[in-house]
Amino acid sequence: MFESDDIVDYLFRLYGKRSGEGEVVPWTLRKKNPFVTVTAAIGVVLARLGAGGSYRDSNPPSADRPLVLWAYEGSPFCKVVRETLCSLEIPHTVVYSPRGSKNRQRLWEKTGRFQVPFLEDPNTGVELYESEAINQYLEKVYAVSPSPVKFL
Repeated sequence: MFESDDIVDYLFRLYGKRSGEGEVVPWTLRKKNPFVTVTAAIGVVLARLGAGGSYRDSNPPSADRPLVLWAYEGSPFCKVVRETLCSLEIPHTVVYSPRGSKNRQRLWEKTGRFQVPFLEDPNTGVELYESEAINQYLEKVYAVSPSPVKFL
């Protein structure tokens, strides 16, 4: 599926309340609802100034060796790293680690602590915590600086 409206409908039908045909999509998430469009625009454009919404030149690694980001949806620190990964079109896998997830224990066993975001780059062997450090690393290793030469 490609359309967000179709995905939301599908998820509510399949995983909504298990009575009958599934749960009806709440009005705040229904197709063609101007409320959804306006609030999404506020969230993307105003709150984050469009971060993560456009492509920037990069030299991404091969898709067969994606970076691994340990994260959870509610973390604003994880969000800024995902925005950078998406803007640079860097192939990556997200290991979601919300409260109660077994992935938290897996990260603890792997690193000796639970802290997200945590990035693993199998292409360089680098492992990093802290969103600012991760974004600096991504910019240094994968981003392409704009040329100072102006073309006519």
